[in-house]
Amino acid sequence: MSRTFLFERRNHVPSSDLMQIKHGFYQELLAYCEERKGFNQRKELLQQRLSERIEQEPEVRIAYIRLQQGVRKGRIQPGKIPKANRVAPVLMAEALSLEQTGSGLLERHQELTIRFKNECQMQEQELYKLFRQQPSVQNALLLTNYEMYCSLNKSYSSKKSGKVWKMMMRSFAKTAPLSSFTSICRGPGTGGESRISFAQWILLHWYELWLLLPEVIRASRYKVEYREQEGTLLTEGSTGPQAAEPGLYIRTKRSYRLKTPAAAKIQPGSIVTLDELALIWNESLEAMTAKAVQLVRCGYLKNTIHRESGPLTLEVFIETVSAFRPGSSRIQSLAQHLEAIRLLSGQIELTHEVAQRERLLEIAQKHVNRCCEWLGWEGRYPANPFNEDSYTDAPAGPSLEVEVEPLRDPLAEWAEVLPVFDNRLKFRLYMEHHLHDTLPVAYASLQPSLSRYAAEYEQHVALNRTCRGSVFENAPAVAHLEELRDQYRMKLAAAASGEDVALERADLASLKAGLQALHIRQPATAGFWLQQSGAGELVLNDCKNSYLAYSMYHLPESHEAIAERIKEVLHCGEEAQLITYSPSCGFNPNMNGFVEGSSLAAELRDAVLIWNAERTSFELQSGEQRVVPLYTGTLAPACLPEEYRNLALLTQSGFLTGTGLDYDELAVDECLHIGRISYGKLILHRRQTILHEKLFAGVTPDFDGYLRLHELLETYHVPLHSFVRLFPVRYNRLHIEYGESGLHKPIFLDAEEPQYCMEWLKHRERCRRQHGELAVVFEEALPDPYDNEYTTEFVYEMHEEPLRRGG
Repeated sequence: MSRTFLFERRNHVPSSDLMQIKHGFYQELLAYCEERKGFNQRKELLQQRLSERIEQEPEVRIAYIRLQQGVRKGRIQPGKIPKANRVAPVLMAEALSLEQTGSGLLERHQELTIRFKNECQMQEQELYKLFRQQPSVQNALLLTNYEMYCSLNKSYSSKKSGKVWKMMMRSFAKTAPLSSFTSICRGPGTGGESRISFAQWILLHWYELWLLLPEVIRASRYKVEYREQEGTLLTEGSTGPQAAEPGLYIRTKRSYRLKTPAAAKIQPGSIVTLDELALIWNESLEAMTAKAVQLVRCGYLKNTIHRESGPLTLEVFIETVSAFRPGSSRIQSLAQHLEAIRLLSGQIELTHEVAQRERLLEIAQKHVNRCCEWLGWEGRYPANPFNEDSYTDAPAGPSLEVEVEPLRDPLAEWAEVLPVFDNRLKFRLYMEHHLHDTLPVAYASLQPSLSRYAAEYEQHVALNRTCRGSVFENAPAVAHLEELRDQYRMKLAAAASGEDVALERADLASLKAGLQALHIRQPATAGFWLQQSGAGELVLNDCKNSYLAYSMYHLPESHEAIAERIKEVLHCGEEAQLITYSPSCGFNPNMNGFVEGSSLAAELRDAVLIWNAERTSFELQSGEQRVVPLYTGTLAPACLPEEYRNLALLTQSGFLTGTGLDYDELAVDECLHIGRISYGKLILHRRQTILHEKLFAGVTPDFDGYLRLHELLETYHVPLHSFVRLFPVRYNRLHIEYGESGLHKPIFLDAEEPQYCMEWLKHRERCRRQHGELAVVFEEALPDPYDNEYTTEFVYEMHEEPLRRGG
């Protein structure tokens, strides 16, 4: 493999700004702890010497006992000690000196308790001030969570300090896929800009509601779809979205039985108008309008304008709605509000001034509310109608390519064994084994069985990351692939005991040979999310089969060139047609704007499924044309409509996981150390320390808790700077709560700073109350966010090509 595209993702908050909040309180703590340590050592030594005198001088035993008790309590009263005049003067002097030192330490503790509280208040105020002064953070929050933006900017109180802390840590230290708090540099010659788009999940729901408006029902033409079985008409439709929430829109189909005799009078595939339906049903036009709504929902009627492929955009929706303007004041008003939203989104895109953006957004929100009102949106109206992609100017000097080029070969070698971690490959290999003697076969006829296998895959293999105990292990190739995965995991076993594991080239060669024996090729395209450690190493944050999707989205002017590259790396050849798809239902609007004109839905109805042994992959055959389908969205197949989910599982590899130790296989009683895993200068897994929550008993959000926390970190060798995640503990093992992104999302913890520690302790306690028994995972901050002005991450997409070593 070699370099294809390289991007840089840069966080918005510079480390120099957060360094201003560090006032050196931790150094005061260290000095205090050092004094207390010296005091305790002196006290222990004196107690030992007094015990010796008790044994050596029995005639004054009582004096030494009383003096020993006074030392333990920290209060010496020589006048109340019998025979005090016979106590060795040097010991009495040491005891009185210790009492004075102890009193001083107690006063110092009280002073630090007050200082700690003041420091927390000061840091909270400074962090909030910094939050208000960061236009990039303000703009990102304004568009992603308008309610929180208003809450934090217009009615702030100390109770909201935790939200500010999390947001600033995210904007400063953690690069996360799809994050709104990073900007992307697209390479030499590219400039900075903001790209604003309307939230597609809202458009999808609007579109569905719009199709059911009486004006649209009356003016539309419909295709009739049903199948007859034992005298009953069967249809398939949806009564609405299973989930319509920010960033996600999922519709679930269900089957219906129609007992209306009139429904059978029209042949499937017929195109009819509402007038014709009213005549056949013997209904008035008004009654037929209401009946047509139910027939559309159950799938008997399909509006001929209904879109089958391609992302729904605001412009497309306006164009569709505008065609129905004549004769309807409601639709005319709806179109005017939509056009106003489009204009406002363009104005928002052209300004970065926060106050102006806020005013434009408030105006746009009123138009959004009116659209929801006209369309009959049930429930709360959406508050965040826009998405933003932020791009930064290319840096001066050497291009980004120079940074990663020295490690190109290790990345290429690593990419060659990535199929070992690809669970979706197991589904494909099993289906090839299962269908081998029946291919080619009509794709539509396979849908019921494909759906059953897809459901089992998602419930067992995808969830548990193993095919054992499922039907899939019955395919020899799948069983062998599982054995290769076990071979790799054996290499990592020492890491679970806290040892660093360095994989050797021979380890990778063995895995590669195993894959070649199964005729499994390396992924045609691979994407790596990388950070430089500061010591000439690259830290691997994520890796997956990219299909150049990142480049598709962020380089819209290069769609044609990227499409040609994809055809090349997927070995389509001249005789095959590449069809990309990202269906509207279950489509994440934040990550895909790339679509070609062909309708995959139409292809699926008439296509035949074939196996291409040369590509070791399933393909479709439509007439004389080979068709290579390619899903270019980013959501897992489980979020796609059924026919597209099955196709994605059947034809494509998925996310590449398992390069480190799986969390749900880690047992933690009190403390567990995980070693670093690396290949050459490529770090695959950072060191971790996992502590059970019982160790944090008594660690309260105050100065004493701050002291206790640092004692824990020192005892268990936890770095002061780390990323922290929380996991529920079930049956003594770490458990992943799916959907609980806030629980598992890494939070940067600078344990030196009082306010950061207090916010994290409160966060841990909230999660403990909600989820019960917890484990705390501390992951080394590599690279340390403070080591560079901005936290940056490289997105490095590679394509298959022979390696050129040397010269």
